Amino acid sequence: MKKLDYKWGMLALVSAAYFLAQGTRNVYGAVLPSIGADLGLSNAARGAVATAFFATFGLMIPLAGFFADFFRRKWTIVAGMALFSSAVLATGFANGLLMLLIAYGVVNSLGQCLMPPSNSSLIGQLHVETRSRAFAVYQTTFYVGIVVCCCVGGKLAGLGAGGWRWAFKGFGVLGLVWALVLIRFLRDTPQPTSTESVTDGPSVGEAFRAFFGKPTALLLTLAL
Repeated sequence: MKKLDYKWGMLALVSAAYFLAQGTRNVYGAVLPSIGADLGLSNAARGAVATAFFATFGLMIPLAGFFADFFRRKWTIVAGMALFSSAVLATGFANGLLMLLIAYGVVNSLGQCLMPPSNSSLIGQLHVETRSRAFAVYQTTFYVGIVVCCCVGGKLAGLGAGGWRWAFKGFGVLGLVWALVLIRFLRDTPQPTSTESVTDGPSVGEAFRAFFGKPTALLLTLAL
């Protein structure tokens, strides 16, 4: 695949991964009534699973950013894809609150938080003149993934008792298959070269000061 073609091929690969990540993240809400009825969970118990997911994600996403800088991004994306897909698949076999908390709430979240920083880093590196268009395509998969996966999950949950399990099993298997696709076609793109050595690079404290010293960064953070 030529360099000009590969940057769009790479975008398709990571966008599809993002589609599955966002879709499976939100399918839980679509099938929540069925999960509660099938496993006999209270509203508080069902909400605790979602709380565990977002708490884990919020705490670990900064660390995932460091992984994207210091480890090979291809393998960080593949590891995240395989980890969250395995957790989603395991969710389909959950028999109670504890397994839901561990599989969907914690392990799923750990896998998903590994992917966005590395995805964004690759897109920003390979798309220079086309960066805005590339990120627009990438972000579109966020919403398409939510709509499609929630519709599919809701349809399966409506088939009867245990129907919600097929949503998690199906998306989990699909995610594991896509992890293999990423291994085959996603290139191990090296980080951009720098004239500075690693020891001359900014410290963590300097990086934080640079971030908080930029009004644009603070405004975007506030908007999000």
